[in-house]
Parts: sequence; structure tokens; C-alpha cells
Amino acid sequence: MKLLEKSSYSKLIEPLNRVTINNLFARSVIEHSVSGKVYADNCDNPKTYYVIHPYGMSPLYGDSRNKKFHDNYRAYAFNLNKTREKYEWMQAFATDWDVVLNELFKDCIIKSSDTIENTENGTIEYTDQLQIQSRQVPKNQGEK
Repeated sequence: MKLLEKSSYSKLIEPLNRVTINNLFARSVIEHSVSGKVYADNCDNPKTYYVIHPYGMSPLYGDSRNKKFHDNYRAYAFNLNKTREKYEWMQAFATDWDVVLNELFKDCIIKSSDTIENTENGTIEYTDQLQIQSRQVPKNQGEK
């Protein structure tokens, strides 16, 4: 995952226009209406990208077969490099991401229906739309 320069956000306009779910949070960042961040697999030709809106809504789009991105995203989700400063609520499009995310987080996913209040560190909540909420993990957890 590489932090994309704001001047390169325009590379994602066309792929984002093909997304068939609500993508207003991502578009507002890509179109520079709000200040956010975009991480991509490749800065010159992004195929997999994660858009971070200042409210924390963070859509994940693109090629779900990108193994290197998977590993980097997992480390990012668990904040292993201490780069994330606030909560993010990841939403993945399209459904091919469901299998990938289930595999990436299989050892720490809890279904939101199985918890009354999720206040523990290192948990990933799973809903039908596979929204992931990651919290900082205690040392040695979240590592593959």
C-alpha cells in the first residue's frame, strides 16, 4: 500500500465511476471536495485502492486478487506500523472481497450479531456487507 499523491487522484475517477454502490465518500476525496487519503497498490497505475474519508468511512475497491496489497492492508488494519490515528470503517466493493477479507482476518473476526458491545482491541467486526472496524491490537496479535 502506497500513499497516493493528491495530484494522482484523477487516475481513480474512471474506475470509481464503474462502482455500482454508493461511492460518495470516496468520490468526495478523489474529487478533492474533502481532505482525505488514498492508498493504492501502485502509484502510476493503481488497480487496488483504499480511500479514507475524514469521517472514517473507508471504501476498498479494485482488484481483490492482489496478494501484496492484502498483506499490507492487514498490517494497516491492525495499525502495526502505527500510521493510523483514528477509527476507520472499511467497506469493500465488489463481493469478491468477501472471501479475501474473511481469509485475511479469519483469526480475529467476530460477527456483529455475536457481540453486545465491541470494546476489545484487535477485533474485526463482520456484517453482511463485511464492514471492518479495526482497533489497535495488543503486541504480537494480528501478525500472520
